[in-house]
Amino acid sequence: MPLLNRLLRSDSPKLARPVKGLVGFAMQKSRRFQNVRIRRDGYVLPFFAGSNVALTYWTVPELVDPTEVFVRSLLRHGDVFVDVGANVGTISALAAGLVGEAGRVVAIEPHPRTFAYLQRTISVNELTNVVCLERACGAEVGVAGFTNQRRKDDNNRVDETGSGLAVRVTTLAGVFCDLSLDSVSLLKIDAEGFEGEVLRGLAGEASKVAALYVEVIEANAQRFGDSVSAVTEMLHALGFACFRSAADATNLVAFSTLDQLAAVGDGTWVPVPGNPPLGASRP
Repeated sequence: MPLLNRLLRSDSPKLARPVKGLVGFAMQKSRRFQNVRIRRDGYVLPFFAGSNVALTYWTVPELVDPTEVFVRSLLRHGDVFVDVGANVGTISALAAGLVGEAGRVVAIEPHPRTFAYLQRTISVNELTNVVCLERACGAEVGVAGFTNQRRKDDNNRVDETGSGLAVRVTTLAGVFCDLSLDSVSLLKIDAEGFEGEVLRGLAGEASKVAALYVEVIEANAQRFGDSVSAVTEMLHALGFACFRSAADATNLVAFSTLDQLAAVGDGTWVPVPGNPPLGASRP
C-alpha cells in the first residue's frame, strides 16, 4: 500500500495512529464528511476534504500546536493579530477568540482552495472580527507562481521557478495602509521559505509591530537566496530581539519590549546572539 508506506516513512503526528489516519483519508476522499467538526481548544475546524491539517487534527485531536501555545500566551483582549500564511485558519480562529470583538485579526492566504477553507473556518466559528485576504505577501506588489500540492497542502508556497498557480502578491506595508493598522500586537509569518521577502515588504511599518512569530527553516529559505541568519539580522536591524524555541529551533520569535518576553515565560525561548537591548513597553 503506497499510502501506508509513505505514512510510515514520514514524521507526521498521524504516525501515532496510522490506521485512524487511513480511515480519515478515506473519509476525505469520499467527500461526504465535510460537515464533521473537529473540536479544538477555542475553536472548531471543519473536516475539509483536501486539507492535511484537518486530517492531522481529526487523527490526533489532542495534538498541541506550539504556535497556538505562543499565540495564547501573548494575545490579549483588544489586540490586533496579522496571520501571513493563515492556511485553513486554525491560528486565526484561535486568535479571534482571544482578542474578542474589540480586537482584530487579518488572515492572509494566497492559495485559492485553501483560502476557501480559511473563509469557511471563520464562518463556522461565527467570527466577525476577522478580515481574510486572498494573496501572498512579498517585497513588491505583483504576481507570483504558487505550488499546488493536494495531500501536503500545508506545504504549498511561492514557487521559486515562477511556475504554478498565479497568485496576487502584496506587501505588508500595503496591507497595513489599506486596513489602517496603526498597531499590531503580533505578526505571524509562515511562508515556507519566503519569510525574508515578506519582511522586506514590511518596509517602514515595522515600528507598528510589537512582536513576531516566524517559522524559518534553512533549506526553505535558501530556495529564495535567504537564510535563517539573514532573517535574524533583518529583524535585528528593525529593532527586534530574537529568540529561538528551546523545543524547536525552526520557530523564531522577536520582541520589541521586555514585557512581551516576560509574558511568554522564562526557559521557553533561547536568545539569539547579537540581540539589540530591549526597553520598556512602547507608549
